[in-house]
Amino acid sequence: MGTKRKNSASAGGQDPPPAKRVRSTGTAEFTGARFKFLLRDSSTAMKGLETFIAKAKLLPSNEQYDVVEEYIKVSIECVEMFKLLDGERRPDSEMLLIFQALENILLRTASDLSHFHVVGMNIVKKLINSYMKLIYAALYSETHRLSRLCLTLLSAMVSQGPDAARDVYSHFDFNNKFLPNLVKKRDYKVRKQNVSHED
Repeated sequence: MGTKRKNSASAGGQDPPPAKRVRSTGTAEFTGARFKFLLRDSSTAMKGLETFIAKAKLLPSNEQYDVVEEYIKVSIECVEMFKLLDGERRPDSEMLLIFQALENILLRTASDLSHFHVVGMNIVKKLINSYMKLIYAALYSETHRLSRLCLTLLSAMVSQGPDAARDVYSHFDFNNKFLPNLVKKRDYKVRKQNVSHED
């Protein structure tokens, strides 16, 4: 009788679940909660952002753990990210990571994660109400990559919908004397490569 019970347990499919758990643990190693934890420590925040951005580039995907969605769930207001923008202005390399991570969230809340639309709108409002100086500094930065990323961040902010577009439009200083210079900006690395190809 004992043997029969053992066999029926095997026949009942008791072996597959552990394998399933192992697979999901492997893919979910960098979780939303883990990312939130890394952001709280200044010594691990940038590494956490790098990993988050790398993972976000693969999303949305049925085969990938959705760290963007999970981070939103555990940090509705993305407090940890905004804390990184407080205090003294960070180096351009760090500003790049912070803005890129926020952009990745906004791109998702404007598309397949539209049920988190409120999160996207809160990010937009927070940026325009508290961090426009940082956005201007990045936009008119001598670092072309940071300037270009800031433009894509602004695009992601506007993509949240008509209300977000109106908010950005009403807060943005279109009379800034440096604004026309953006048209003349060039990525000299790309330009150099193009010139060498022409030769």
